Amino acid sequence: MSDPSESLIRSRFPELSGEQVARAAAFREALELENSRQNLTRLVGPEGFVEGHLRDVVELERSGALQAGGRYVDLGSGGGVPGLLSSLLYGRRWILVEAERQKAEFLSQRVEGWAMHDTEVIHGRIESILARLGPVSGIAVRAVGKVEKLYSWLDRCSTWNTLILFKGPNWGLEWAEFQGGRFGRFLEATQDHQYETLDSEPRLRRILTLRRVPRGTN
Repeated sequence: MSDPSESLIRSRFPELSGEQVARAAAFREALELENSRQNLTRLVGPEGFVEGHLRDVVELERSGALQAGGRYVDLGSGGGVPGLLSSLLYGRRWILVEAERQKAEFLSQRVEGWAMHDTEVIHGRIESILARLGPVSGIAVRAVGKVEKLYSWLDRCSTWNTLILFKGPNWGLEWAEFQGGRFGRFLEATQDHQYETLDSEPRLRRILTLRRVPRGTN
C-alpha cells in the first residue's frame, strides 16, 4: 500500500520524479515511526510533513543556494531536514551535525539503512567539530536560533564562508538587530528566496544566503 502522502507530494511538487516522491514518502514514514520513540517534530502527518518539511527542502533546491558538488553542513539536523532529505532526493553531499545523541543515532540509522554514502552524521556541538571538518561550501541552519547566536558559535572558525538560514516573516527585524550588534559588519546578505506554504494557513518562508565578510575588509 502506498503512503497516503504520495498523492499530495505529487500534486504540490509535480517536478519530482516517481522515485523522488517514493523517497520523500519513505522519509516521512521513518520520521513518523521515530517520532513515536522520541520528540523530533510535531509535523509528521501528510500535510504537515509536505508543507512543514518537504517544501523547505524543495525550495532550497529551487533557490540555487547549493552549488553543484558542494559539501554542506546541516547544523542541528534533528529529524534530518534539510540535510538528510536533501541528500535523499537530490544526491547532495551533507554533513549532519546533531548535539543530541538519540537524534544523531536516528540519523545514522537512516544514512546506513538507505546506503547514503555521501552523507555523514556527527554527534557533537558545532563549535568543537567545525575546524576539523575542513573547508565546507556552507552551513545550513533551520530553527536553531537567531543569527546573532549562530555567528557567535562560528565566528572563530575559518573553514566556512556561507550561511544558509531558513526564516519566517520576522527576518527583517532579526537582521536589523544583528546588523546593529557586535558582529553586524561580518555578514552580508546575498540572496533572499521567498515562498509561501500552501496549507490551510499559508505562511511566508525565506531562505537567506549570507556571505562572510573578511575582517580585514571592513
